[in-house]
Amino acid sequence: MGHILDALFAANLNKVFGAVALQALEVYAIPTPWLHQDTTTMTLYGAYEDEPQSPEAPRPAYGHNKDGHDDLKQGLLSLGVSGDGGIPLRVGMRDGNCSDRVETPRAIEACLALGLDGVRGIVADSKA
Repeated sequence: MGHILDALFAANLNKVFGAVALQALEVYAIPTPWLHQDTTTMTLYGAYEDEPQSPEAPRPAYGHNKDGHDDLKQGLLSLGVSGDGGIPLRVGMRDGNCSDRVETPRAIEACLALGLDGVRGIVADSKA
């Protein structure tokens, strides 16, 4: 599984994912007045002996886990969607010890960089 995830990362899956999502918005004329942004930690199990080959790749790390499993490594998943429960528009993975206070402003910038017409605002939690 790890090798598959490495190959997807090397193919710049985020750009492919974003292009597909933007095309879906256009084809189905889905309005995007509000973008919703949130993060969550993903708890990881098992050994991680190999360091990622790319310097941009997220690194599993110990950190404050929202599930209370501070004894396990984790990654931070950041997701931006069109409206409440809408189409995922951007996704980001960050190091396990990355703070919401650091990631959320980056995520908002990435949402704005999509250049969507008609956006009135971005909904996010207090870390924004």
